[in-house]
Amino acid sequence: MSENKLQTSATPFLEHLARPLLLFSGVLAGLLLVSSMVLLPRLTTVEVAGSLFTIQELRAHRTALLEDVRQAESNRQQFVLALHDEQYNALKESKNSVSPDALRDEILKVAASIVDQPDAVHIEKFHLAVANGTIELTGDVRFVSARSMTVLAEFVEALRHLPFVKDVTTPRYVRETTAGIGQHTPFTLTLHLQ
Repeated sequence: MSENKLQTSATPFLEHLARPLLLFSGVLAGLLLVSSMVLLPRLTTVEVAGSLFTIQELRAHRTALLEDVRQAESNRQQFVLALHDEQYNALKESKNSVSPDALRDEILKVAASIVDQPDAVHIEKFHLAVANGTIELTGDVRFVSARSMTVLAEFVEALRHLPFVKDVTTPRYVRETTAGIGQHTPFTLTLHLQ
């Protein structure tokens, strides 16, 4: 019976307390709604570089700035460590290739070894075109009289067997006679490098 008495006495107390509690909750909810719409945007607006940003705009601005920083770092990496750059790869290949002096010396060594006559294969011009990967040789075969075309053919074959030569453009075989030199065979060869 005392439990029933407690239940009946608690009910009017809760009924008496419910109205002020409901009124307080409604007023609090209304004030929070008004403050979140009017007061908070004014208090939480931040000025960055002369522009006002709300919290949401500030988050978006931060994301955009982080993306810009990532892009700038990526570009910097390309400039500082240009391992995948085409110009850098071309520079590495040219560094690892045989030097022009070594190429010239090797060709002159082959020219000297063709016949016993010194300066029989006379090279007047040596032009290395790195971009095309070619060497152009201009000169003539002299001091071997009627054998000049044969010596030129031997020289072309010896050049084809060099390790850095991929192909040799076959020259025109013509024997000419000049007063100071005698019989000679002029040539212009193009060596295609590997």
